[in-house]
Amino acid sequence: EVLVDRQVSCDNGVTWEDPGFAPDTDPLSDPVEGCSTANGAPVLVRYLADAGATTGDLGNCFLTDSNGAVLAGPESIGTLAEGTTDLVIFQTSPLECSAELDALEPGTATLVCECPVGSPEPTVEDTDRALFDCQECAVEVDKQVSCDGGATWNDPGFAPDTDPLSDPIEGCTATFGEEVLVRYQARNAGEVDLGSCFITDSNGLIQPLPIQVGGVAVGGVTEFFPAAGVCGDEFNQFEPNTGTVQCECVAPGG
Repeated sequence: EVLVDRQVSCDNGVTWEDPGFAPDTDPLSDPVEGCSTANGAPVLVRYLADAGATTGDLGNCFLTDSNGAVLAGPESIGTLAEGTTDLVIFQTSPLECSAELDALEPGTATLVCECPVGSPEPTVEDTDRALFDCQECAVEVDKQVSCDGGATWNDPGFAPDTDPLSDPIEGCTATFGEEVLVRYQARNAGEVDLGSCFITDSNGLIQPLPIQVGGVAVGGVTEFFPAAGVCGDEFNQFEPNTGTVQCECVAPGG
């Protein structure tokens, strides 16, 4: 007999989710638990083994995982001595949570070993499942300008592409010495809350900047944050200018 336990951690190994051996070799019968974190955050996977009631050592053991992004191929474990219990036989280095990893979850671990000489079966195996969920962390910013004191605002709309050169540009025309109004708004376009958001602008003559936004809940849209600049030669050197919002992803594991 051999037992395997697949566990996952989204907090750098402080806590491990879904502990416990599942003696049934049908992985679909195994209740799945796990942890969630944001894309880009580290996740860990570890595997424990138990020799069960086997008399004698189990030889030539190897471990596989149905999530090939976690384990690319079989890992040789060697021999499991008679009486082995709760032994960590393999732990991954920190993996970057991503859509690729998430697409193959919940992952199923399989441990196969050769039985001692004289056993009725040549090999023995066990499977176990656990889950980590990689959630998208995304933010969008809208920068608008006004040349008529705020009566009309130009270029409204969030730009989801982080490449500013791909954003179609609209705007307004002012005379030298005239104040140009600017306003910014941020939207949480992901699956995790955002914290410590702030907005900057490539045109350093727009003030006040940076603008401290704070946190934005999932699906939330902030109020408009105002700023202004005065039209002139130096001001124009930085046009068209780019507003940028940056946030921390707030999820278990960081």
